[in-house]
Amino acid sequence: CGIGKSIAESLDAVFEAKRKHLKILFAKKRIHDDWKELFRSTKVRMYLKNKNKIPEAFLRDDKTGLYNRTGFIIRIKEIHGELEKKGYFIALDADNLHQWNEKLGVTKVDELLNNAGRVIRRKTRERKKKRENDLIAHRVHESAGDEFMIFVPLAHSKENDENVLKIAERILEAVHKA
Repeated sequence: CGIGKSIAESLDAVFEAKRKHLKILFAKKRIHDDWKELFRSTKVRMYLKNKNKIPEAFLRDDKTGLYNRTGFIIRIKEIHGELEKKGYFIALDADNLHQWNEKLGVTKVDELLNNAGRVIRRKTRERKKKRENDLIAHRVHESAGDEFMIFVPLAHSKENDENVLKIAERILEAVHKA
C-alpha cells in the first residue's frame, strides 16, 4: 500500500513498499502529477463535452462497479476543480495477479477483486466524519486489473497524515481478512 499527496507519489510509494517488503509506505519525496495532461486525454474530453449523452457505465469498471481511471479523473475534476484542492491518494496493489489467474482461474480472481472492492468501499467510508467525496477506483492503469486507488479529500497536515495512515491500515487489515 502506498500513500501520497498525488497519484504519482502514491504509486511510487507502492512500488517502494513492495521493494522493501513493507506493508504501507507514505511517500517521502514530492512527485508532481501533470493533471492537465490527464484532463486532456481523449476519453476525459469526450465525456466532459458530451456529459448528458454518455452513460455512467463509461466511467465504471465493469467487474467491480468502481470508477475506472477515466471516471476517477473526471469525478475528481468535477468535485475538486483542477485539483488545486488538497487530498491524499491511497494506492493498493495486489501482487502477482497473473500467477493467481493461472492458479485459481480468472473467474475466482475476479470474485476476489470484487470482494476487495466492496471491503475497500466499506472501510473507506467508516470514518467518524463520513465524506461523500471520497473516490475509489479500480484498474487505474489500463494494462492491469490489480490496483485500487482511493482519493481522500483532506487538507494536508501532520494530523491528517496520521488519519490517512490509519485509514490505509484499516483497509489493508479488512482486505486481508476477507
